[in-house]
Amino acid sequence: MLARAPKSVWVVLAGLLARNTLASGVYAILSVLFNQILGLSILETAVALAVNPVVQAAASLFIADMVRGRELKYYSAGIASTSLVFLTYYYTRSLWMAVLAQVIQGVSYAVIVVAGNVYIISRMPESERYTASSLYNFAFNLGWVTGTATAGLFMNYYGPVNWLIVATLLLPVVGAFTYFAGRWVERRSGSPSSPLTGSG
Repeated sequence: MLARAPKSVWVVLAGLLARNTLASGVYAILSVLFNQILGLSILETAVALAVNPVVQAAASLFIADMVRGRELKYYSAGIASTSLVFLTYYYTRSLWMAVLAQVIQGVSYAVIVVAGNVYIISRMPESERYTASSLYNFAFNLGWVTGTATAGLFMNYYGPVNWLIVATLLLPVVGAFTYFAGRWVERRSGSPSSPLTGSG
């Protein structure tokens, strides 16, 4: 399966790896960030943390049709928009700001998951499409390993807020790289930006 994966799929996986490397360090300590650093109560922290999975599940129901044919564009935008989530975290001083950030996060990550999987599956050979999502899961999990290790070391010396700032600044770069590198590889290989429905 790995040998048959188009180069554009590897670009998408690299984008996810980089995104999760930056983001997982924040999410690993999100309850601490909300409660002990940003000053939310334990109840407010619990409410805010519950918002993301609810929004993500709801958004996933209608995103598939929206991104089809434009997977790379939406996927890259989802990666970049994680920066907006972290920027909102930085200015969060109330439950409502935390809820807003979690709503953005839920939609953003639903777009990343759906668009990323549709992109990968639609570009793999038909006989291997049912197992292609394992590539996505591999990059996702590897990003958590590299992210928590890197962020933990960084935060130990410079603090969690500075990691939040670094991630906020770098995520738009990752999103832009993923999109433009993906399109460049598609053009070089002569593959359509979306083999299912046309241009992306």
